[in-house]
Amino acid sequence: MQHYWQIQQYLMLTGLSSAYLAVAILDDRDIRMYRVWSNQEDQQRLIREAARFWKCVTENRPPDSMSSADYDLMYPDSESGSAALCGESDLILISEYQKIKEQEAELADQRKVLEGEIKRLIGECEELRCGDNRIATWRTQNRESLDTKALKQEKPELFEQYSKISSYRVLRIS
Repeated sequence: MQHYWQIQQYLMLTGLSSAYLAVAILDDRDIRMYRVWSNQEDQQRLIREAARFWKCVTENRPPDSMSSADYDLMYPDSESGSAALCGESDLILISEYQKIKEQEAELADQRKVLEGEIKRLIGECEELRCGDNRIATWRTQNRESLDTKALKQEKPELFEQYSKISSYRVLRIS
């Protein structure tokens, strides 16, 4: 979809009625061409969204609706030893978060039980079919990975040469 919106922006700026999008499908070694037509309604939406964004910039305030990932980018590092203060309304937010996390855990447990039942149905086969329809697959897959523990022990200089430290923040609710 991001390509569609980018093309709509280009069509709006150039005044052209259509453009072609070339897509390379690497697994199939295939190239496909798609024609995208100018859509005035979508272009007007782009203008409205750009104006809304620019208003946030000029007023030096974040947009109303931001995702958790947006805040990760906005606040990549924490100040050591600092604490933000919260009020009663904030405690309601925390409580709602905790309830949803509990529901997620319960649903995950239920999903695991159902996964087990589906695996029992498939057994040693690779697929579960209902008539001509494939319902599920449970196939053997192989993955090659690096044993970093052994590499660090046996070739510490090589491990040090290629290791990197990444930094991120973790949200934990007490």
